[in-house]
Amino acid sequence: MASASLGSLLTFSHLLAEPLPGLREPAPAPVAPAPSAPAADPQKKSSGPASPAGNPAPAAAAPAFDLAAVRKAAESGEPAAQVDLADAMLSGKVPGSKPEEAFKCLEKAADAGFAPGQFALARLLSIGIPGVKVDVERAKFLASQAAEAAFPPAQTLYGSFLEAEIDPRGRDLDYSEPLKWYRMAAEKGDIEAKARLGMMILNGKGLPAEPVKGRAMLAEAAQAGNPMALNEIGVCLQNGLAGARDETAAIGYFYAASELGNIAALVNLGSSYEQGRGVPRNFDLAGSFYSKAAKAGHASAQFALGRLFEEGLGTARNPVFAFVNYSRAAGRIPAAAARRELIRNILSKDQMAEAEKVLSGKSEAPTSGKSLQGM
Repeated sequence: MASASLGSLLTFSHLLAEPLPGLREPAPAPVAPAPSAPAADPQKKSSGPASPAGNPAPAAAAPAFDLAAVRKAAESGEPAAQVDLADAMLSGKVPGSKPEEAFKCLEKAADAGFAPGQFALARLLSIGIPGVKVDVERAKFLASQAAEAAFPPAQTLYGSFLEAEIDPRGRDLDYSEPLKWYRMAAEKGDIEAKARLGMMILNGKGLPAEPVKGRAMLAEAAQAGNPMALNEIGVCLQNGLAGARDETAAIGYFYAASELGNIAALVNLGSSYEQGRGVPRNFDLAGSFYSKAAKAGHASAQFALGRLFEEGLGTARNPVFAFVNYSRAAGRIPAAAARRELIRNILSKDQMAEAEKVLSGKSEAPTSGKSLQGM
């Protein structure tokens, strides 16, 4: 009988904030010495970049995957098998399969009221994959169904939908609902929930700030390999938040998080190399990390990349590419909109036409400097 392992489907969970799946390109090796296992206490200062994953005990060998048996069970209507078959399709275990086929398997499992199927379908709908369009409202509904069925990953996902709907600029902010779902999932051991709850406790979001407690919860999630927590512990170490400052150790956490697909960690690596925090200053590497995050739609990375092109840092000055990146970030970063308008005034008619072609997708942005290739 299939087990609904959700192996590859669960790996999408950390990508909700920046909805682009498949960011798995390894980052360049750090200039600093090879990472070593971190101390149990993340607040202790270390002498080099830390490897947050540590050295976990060898896991028991997983049973061999029997595709024929899983397919047969899925075709007979077994929801767990339908989820396992979809998981196998999305992780490349079924040659020739298409994402749409996996999607249909998950729809059958979700329609049967199977919570893991509802959760997995919600994940795909929240990020979109080739052949499957983003549908946040449907994803939220499916997540709520699975959350009510007490499936911890779905409780975390539903909480994240609720949190995303809260405008932090509004008055009388009420985070009680997302906090409720994060707590329920965290109590059942869901690592993503612990990471999200840790961030809220650290920053006093919806409850009194307890930085030390929040950092400890994030450290627990980081030790378990959660990409969001790995990045946040790096931020804590880099800024000395709720504990010791260790800019060099922070780099190891950022690398670990970025290699697991965390886009914010790419931005933090870019900033670290640009400013020379924990690593030698290197505009070329800074531009490389910003470029990867900008491709994934991260506004801060687009803004930073625009600045590098405008100022000629790590690449030749290029007002067209500066305008393009500022334009992409303008909707979320007012300073980017302001810089875009300043550059608009100095672009020639031909340069503006080139920028508009790039922004419309009718033209590929030419490379300019090895650090920003493939912008």
